[in-house]
Amino acid sequence: MLEHLYEQRIPVQAVLADENIMKVDVRKSLTMREHQWEMIEQLIPVLWPLAKATTMKCAELHVGLSFIYPVLLNVCDNMLRGTRSDLVLGAIRSFKDIVRKELVKHFKLESDILADSIPITECVLDPWLKHVKFLQENIRADALAHLTQLLGEDEEQPATLDLGEGEADGGDNQSDFGKKTRMENDFEQLFGPRYEGARSKRARMTNADELQDYHQLAHIPTMDNPLKWWAHNEDSFPRLAKLVKSYLAVPATSTPSERIFSLAGNTVTRQE
Repeated sequence: MLEHLYEQRIPVQAVLADENIMKVDVRKSLTMREHQWEMIEQLIPVLWPLAKATTMKCAELHVGLSFIYPVLLNVCDNMLRGTRSDLVLGAIRSFKDIVRKELVKHFKLESDILADSIPITECVLDPWLKHVKFLQENIRADALAHLTQLLGEDEEQPATLDLGEGEADGGDNQSDFGKKTRMENDFEQLFGPRYEGARSKRARMTNADELQDYHQLAHIPTMDNPLKWWAHNEDSFPRLAKLVKSYLAVPATSTPSERIFSLAGNTVTRQE
C-alpha cells in the first residue's frame, strides 16, 4: 500500500491542493509533509522483504518449514542491519533494530540449541537447502551431527521401510516386492561376487555412508518440490527417507482460514 501511495505521490498532492475538490480543514489534515514522504520512501525497501517472506511462507505448493530460518537469517543479517548513513532517518534505523530484535527473540535465531531445532533438521533433509550454507560453520557441523544422531536412533530397523510400505499398499505391491527381491537374489547368485544388487549394497552402508552420499549430490533447483525428489530417491536413502517422513512437512498455519474469513460478511455473517 505504501509503495502504491508513493508511486501516486504527485496526483495525490495535486488532488489535496485543489480547493474545488478538498475542503480547507480536510486538506490540512490529509496533506503529508516532505519528511513524511521521505520516511515512506525509506520504509518501503525495509518492508519489502518482510512482505515477500510472508507470501512465500503462505505458499501451499512447496514445503514451508525448511525455508523459514534461511529467509529469517538473511533478512536479519543483511536487510535489517542498522546503518549509520546520514541519508537514513533515525526512525528507520530504530524500526529496523526493533524488528530485528523481535525476530531474533521470537524465532531464537541466536539460541545455543539452534542446530538441534526441527526447522534446521528439516533444512538438512531438504535436497535444496541440505548444505545449510546460511549457517555459520560451527552451527552447520552441529546440525549434521544432530542428524547423524537421529539416524543412529533408528539404526535398529534400517531396512524395514520398503517391506512396511509393501504391506501397507496391499497384496499386489507386496507380491511385486517379493518377486523383485527374489529376482535380485537370483542375479547375485548367478553373477557371483562381481555383481552386487542395490539391496545388498544398501544393507552394507552405514548411516555415515548414506549421509555422505546424500550430501555429495547437487542440490535441486529452487522451484523443485523436495517431496517429489524424495519420492523418486527414497530407495537410495532409506534411513534418511524415514526421517523425512517425520520432519519434512508443511507447518500448521491459520493463513488459509484467514484468507477465507477476510471476506467478512460475504462469507460469515454473525447471527444475533
